[in-house]
Amino acid sequence: CRPETVDRPIRDGVTGPRVTKAVIAVDVGLAVNPRGLEAQMMGCLMDGIALTLTSSLHLRDGHFLEASWDNYFYTRQWNTPPELKVVVMPTSTGEPGGAGELGVAASMAAVACAYGRATGAMPTDFPINHGTLSFTPKPTVPPVPASPTDGLDHV
Repeated sequence: CRPETVDRPIRDGVTGPRVTKAVIAVDVGLAVNPRGLEAQMMGCLMDGIALTLTSSLHLRDGHFLEASWDNYFYTRQWNTPPELKVVVMPTSTGEPGGAGELGVAASMAAVACAYGRATGAMPTDFPINHGTLSFTPKPTVPPVPASPTDGLDHV
């Protein structure tokens, strides 16, 4: 929540608190594909960051203001922590386990707790930056089309 992180210029983006360092430790038994597991845990972290900070739809008069994926702020490159480490714990049983999306809830909780510690107030509404719109919403009412004519001159 330091000014150099919060007030960084981002074109068409939502600025605010940023995760700058993350360590994920995962124990799934025998990791059959350790590199794939690392990638999956990175994705879980990105999901947790998005759900905590920016990922939301804005509803006004029964219409979503986000007109495309360009306006929906899921995790983008500027949300990715510059320092990220995934530790795959060595197997203790020799049996393969599974990971699924186990890192999403844990990373969301960790980001929320870090935000609370940095600001002195625990967030109670998620995503934290939901009130921020960094785009101009498209019109939700279509224009009235011109009256149809048959091409004849009716005088």
